[in-house]
Order: sequence, then C-alpha cells, then structure tokens
Amino acid sequence: MISLDPLGTDHRLFRSKLQRFSQALLACACDARGRGQPGDGLRERPYPQAARLQGALDAALAQPTHDIATQAMAQGLKGPEVGRRIHAARVRAIEQVLATMQTGSTG
Repeated sequence: MISLDPLGTDHRLFRSKLQRFSQALLACACDARGRGQPGDGLRERPYPQAARLQGALDAALAQPTHDIATQAMAQGLKGPEVGRRIHAARVRAIEQVLATMQTGSTG
C-alpha cells in the first residue's frame, strides 16, 4: 500500500521524478559533449544549462508549500485557488533565482 501525505503526494514517486530530472540533465550534458570531436574543445566545454535548470527546480522545491497553503486557507481560499497560490510562489522563486544567475550576483 502506498503511503500518502495529507496533501496526496506519494513521496516515493516524487523522489523518483527528481531522480529522473537529474538523469535527464546528465543525459543532456553527455549529449552536448558527445557531439564534439577530439581536439575541438566541445567535449570539455561546460554545460551551464544543467546548473540553471537544477537551480530553478531547487528554488521551486524550497517554497514552504504547507505554510503557503495554510495562509491561503486562512484567507478563505479553497482547492484550485490554494494550488494557484503555491504555483505563483514557485514561479516567483524561479524567476528570482534565474535573474540572479543571469546577472551573476550572489545575493
């Protein structure tokens, strides 16, 4: 039997999806480097897209969804409205981390 948390998320499935995301990033980096020829430098080139995408995911996952949901419900929101509030917080977090990466600033 699968154990679900109160919000209905199966944590094993969630971890599996996170692992697949990391594997997909690795596959993309390998593909990009694998297109190079000996001596052309492509095989040694950095693949910054992986760090960018991982940073975006980390920012979204760092959002205190339980707190956001609790606050939204205290304001009378229900169901999809709560989900939209969480989604908006994740989008803002991703926008902030990507802007930080783009400008190269650290804080």
